[in-house]
Amino acid sequence: DRPLLNTGHTKPVCSLQFNKFDSRFLATGSEDCSVKLFNLNHDGVAASDPVTLSGHRNSVRETLFHPLARDVLLTSSLDNTVKIWDAGAGKEAFALPPSLHSDTINNCSWSFDGRLVATSCKDKNVRVLDPRSGTSVHTVKAHNGPRTAVNWCGRKDRQDVIVTTGQGVTGDRQLGLWDPRMMDKALCTK
Repeated sequence: DRPLLNTGHTKPVCSLQFNKFDSRFLATGSEDCSVKLFNLNHDGVAASDPVTLSGHRNSVRETLFHPLARDVLLTSSLDNTVKIWDAGAGKEAFALPPSLHSDTINNCSWSFDGRLVATSCKDKNVRVLDPRSGTSVHTVKAHNGPRTAVNWCGRKDRQDVIVTTGQGVTGDRQLGLWDPRMMDKALCTK
């Protein structure tokens, strides 16, 4: 048996996401520091050679399409950077300043309206970033352990909530709920 998709990556794939506006459009991020964009036919086979996006200096750990804009792709890497790509044109639109993250980025999550991005980092901080201005709107130590994760939850017609997971002081697992407008204190931690 051979795989339906030859990724073209030279090292393992760490992340993949289909574009919700066109389920035949797939983005993959790899340990080879690149992102590949595939246009698949109806059988799930690549219709053409993938477009390669280069610019990260270390393993690409996250590929996330924008929730409302068809060809906008966010990637994060072990080089501690977040980049925004114009997937339709196959080029980098801009990168957030590397100074925003002092350590490895664990994961990212778009807000529902796509105006903000939440990131969790090995430095134990969760950040809410404004990609357009390249600034951190909020930075908070969500949990005591370095393995935190963040996800933007809620609905478009309600107030968003950010959910974090991580470890407490004694190593116990924790779940935190945060109001992204005011992150000085968690709404709830269990």
